Amino acid sequence: MGKEYYRIRKYLVYLSLLGMLLVSSAVASPADDAYLHTIDHLLRYVEKSGCVFIRNDKEYNSEEAVKHLQLKYDFFKYEIKTPEEFIELAASKSSVSGRPYWVRCADHPPTPNADWLTKELFNYRKSVLDKTFTK
Repeated sequence: MGKEYYRIRKYLVYLSLLGMLLVSSAVASPADDAYLHTIDHLLRYVEKSGCVFIRNDKEYNSEEAVKHLQLKYDFFKYEIKTPEEFIELAASKSSVSGRPYWVRCADHPPTPNADWLTKELFNYRKSVLDKTFTK
């Protein structure tokens, strides 16, 4: 049992650990999948809203807003475990200035984006539950 044996054994241990890490990270629970679908719904809701989004006193259309939120989501992806955390970390305020994001739609005055998305999150979850129980 020379140096070669221990080098190969060490290599196999590292390879096994890497394999276990890859398998465990690739397996998502149904809750994770539901959260991802819900976050995706919120992003699509922003995109299709046609509302004006106000970030640091500058106005953006909904397509520009969703691109920005997607970038922030990608940045915080490993910290975000729930749709509520998505709203809190990526969709409520500027990471640079700390100022809240606002949304202005034709049917209501400017509203904090966090409140607007939280309301949609509630409505979305209610619709999912309604669909589940009406089947």
